Amino acid sequence: MRPKTSDYEAVRELGLAIVNCVKTGNGRKLKELFYERGVVFGYADGAFADGSLTSFIAAIDGHPAGDSLSASVDVISLDDTVAVARIVENGPFFFTHLATMLRVKGTWRVCSYVYNQDA
Repeated sequence: MRPKTSDYEAVRELGLAIVNCVKTGNGRKLKELFYERGVVFGYADGAFADGSLTSFIAAIDGHPAGDSLSASVDVISLDDTVAVARIVENGPFFFTHLATMLRVKGTWRVCSYVYNQDA
């Protein structure tokens, strides 16, 4: 089935919600955006993060990036229940993220999340 415009908007909004959690340091809300068994892998400051959603949320919670953080979200791929979005963050940190999303019981959730801190 061809995706609806509302699906593109929902996937993009999920990406923007992640950015907002990083801006505000809201780990509780961030956790709600992920599937309960979601995984996160990536590099920040040259250090590898091992895939723990709990560790990722703890790193964000209570550590707001602030209003200087801006980001763009592109929907790279979208099918009926699966989507991939790219999130590019600019200042005070520069990251590129790829989020694989799945529609679970009618709601889009992040299942896997990979990132790299740009030099």
